[in-house]
Amino acid sequence: MAVTGADLADAELQRVIAHDRADKARYLAPGHKLIVGARLFDVVRRRMLAGIRDRHPDWPAADIEMEFRRQLAMLRQREDRGVFTPVEPQ
Repeated sequence: MAVTGADLADAELQRVIAHDRADKARYLAPGHKLIVGARLFDVVRRRMLAGIRDRHPDWPAADIEMEFRRQLAMLRQREDRGVFTPVEPQ
């Protein structure tokens, strides 16, 4: 699939919008940032659950939730790599 000028324009528009949102977020009060972060997590959670349900329509709700938690744990593990240093008990 070839990349068109419209694709590049769309990508540039998305970059500008993301940059603008990040700029605005810098000036939010800490409490407001916490609320926005919680809302963002909720949006991402619903999208991930919808994606899992779409890929596995025959799964019961408990299995979908378990898969979501597994995927979230993997994401956290990947993001934490290099941030935290494991310490061996002495």
